[in-house]
Amino acid sequence: MLKSGDRLLFTIAAVFIAAYFLLLTHASLDAYFTPDDMMNLYRSWSPPIGQLIRSNLLFIFSSTFMRPMGSVWYRTIYDFAGFNPAPFHFANLAILLANTFFTYCVSRRLTGSRLIGALAALLACYHPGLAWLYFDTGYVYDVLCYFFYFAAFLTYLRIRQAGRIPGFWGIAGLIALYVCALNSKEMALTLPVTLLIYELVYHPPQSPRWLLQQGRTTLVLAVLTAAFLIGHMTSSESLLRNAQYQPAFTGQRFMETSGHFCNSLFNQDGGLAAVPMLLVWALLLAIAWVTNSKPLKFAWLFLMLSVAPIAFVPPRGMPQYYIPWFGWTLYLAVVLVSATEYLLRRLPGPVRATLLLAAVAATLFPLYRGIGFAKVTEVTLEAPEMRLIVNQLHGLRPSFPPRARILFLNDPVRADVFDLLFMIRSSYGDNTLRVDRLKTMTVPPDAQAQSEYDTVLDYRDKRFIDATQHPPKLDIRPVFTEFYHDGWTPVTPSHPAKRGEILIAKAADLGPTRPEVPAGAPFPSQPSFAQVRARVDVLVDGKYAEVTNQFGWPGLVNLYRVDFRVPEKVSGGLVKAELVVQGASGPASMLYVQ
Repeated sequence: MLKSGDRLLFTIAAVFIAAYFLLLTHASLDAYFTPDDMMNLYRSWSPPIGQLIRSNLLFIFSSTFMRPMGSVWYRTIYDFAGFNPAPFHFANLAILLANTFFTYCVSRRLTGSRLIGALAALLACYHPGLAWLYFDTGYVYDVLCYFFYFAAFLTYLRIRQAGRIPGFWGIAGLIALYVCALNSKEMALTLPVTLLIYELVYHPPQSPRWLLQQGRTTLVLAVLTAAFLIGHMTSSESLLRNAQYQPAFTGQRFMETSGHFCNSLFNQDGGLAAVPMLLVWALLLAIAWVTNSKPLKFAWLFLMLSVAPIAFVPPRGMPQYYIPWFGWTLYLAVVLVSATEYLLRRLPGPVRATLLLAAVAATLFPLYRGIGFAKVTEVTLEAPEMRLIVNQLHGLRPSFPPRARILFLNDPVRADVFDLLFMIRSSYGDNTLRVDRLKTMTVPPDAQAQSEYDTVLDYRDKRFIDATQHPPKLDIRPVFTEFYHDGWTPVTPSHPAKRGEILIAKAADLGPTRPEVPAGAPFPSQPSFAQVRARVDVLVDGKYAEVTNQFGWPGLVNLYRVDFRVPEKVSGGLVKAELVVQGASGPASMLYVQ
């Protein structure tokens, strides 16, 4: 229980660290979506929600979401806030602050010192090498993985330091957090190893039954880890099929990846040579064992072993070392606090703590303030281009009707990526929009084919222009004549249509078909139906309906079949149903809706 004086100091330290962090990262709130963001958001939002839930529950198998917990994050914010980058960045910073709090809590419990916890949190909350985590929400997978990883570890520490061993519900809660961490990123695979390190350092085995008592939680999580590895390594969606994730279990690869990490850690060009790196590790190990410090022993083992998931794949950037970074900050915090307590032992504890935190912040803040954000070229260079494209498109076309076909004669996006499709469908919130690009088409559309697009856009002098070729409006007055339920039961007041139901409608005067049928001739049924050449839109109660079929009714003259889904948000009772074909509309028909 905190005393009133300690509580005040704790509150001041928490506010101080949060302010320090936000002063270094607040520029994130003005950042736009990066290309990776566009891809992640679209991949998270476009599939059915049931598929996303299933991927998170069946965590031992790979899925198209790759890391489905990150997709839950993207989809949740998008459903509430829409295509607006600020809420995504705000949520990312909020989780990073929560991660800083977890760093404090775990460090305090491992050391028994609130000062070490606070200093570890201060050191861990910002590093220029981790800049992508703060400014590019495409790295939210690492942020979420850290959150669930240390939430699980903190839960375990609280149980063990209360003198208990996790029971059924405790293990169930740890499994849930571990699964969430695994679904965020593969770096979570070392959690069972972390629990084992903690037990060996703080609660060494005292009996042969240790594995089934203190070690049972580790054993359960290890079984889940094995299942996860087998499922993901054998899946057709496995990351191991990507050359960037194929491991080489050699000492050379381990030293290569370690040197790459140390390069980012110390903001140096080139990797740290093997011999100096081995000497640093040996020195840290020697200090830990000579002082017989449990926190230093744990920190050393953690920083060496938690890198395992990426230690043997081609070198990654420092953001992928977000979890191992905890080991370095814990070790440094223990050393700095110990040195301060020895050198300033004549000063009162609160004064020492204040001086140490202030000195570290005053030293690091000027160094960090000028670097970090500029490193993230995806945010500083590519994201503004994404913003400009989206703003220009929405300025030119504020909306598109459902199923609209859009042709780009030219665009500023590389031909080998799908960014344009992602940003159009996500920013307009419509997964039915069809986007064709001349630069990716093997056979360019002729004038007639271009005229069948709802919108044709060109890109000249760094601006989009409307190049739509509007054909003459058809001299028609399309109108519904009959409505049927599935099964050909007529729609009547006693058997009204239901919201979400697909109706079969008979309509007249929808214009030419493909293949073309001469005027006055009946429509064929073989070898295929005669599809209405122009786009057919159906409005029910003034709301666009999803059209699933539009073709000439076989054997009939100038009568067509149009199948459509009754919109969910229409009014009940007698409502208007209207047809619009290439800008031409006829009289509304009345439709009974339950």
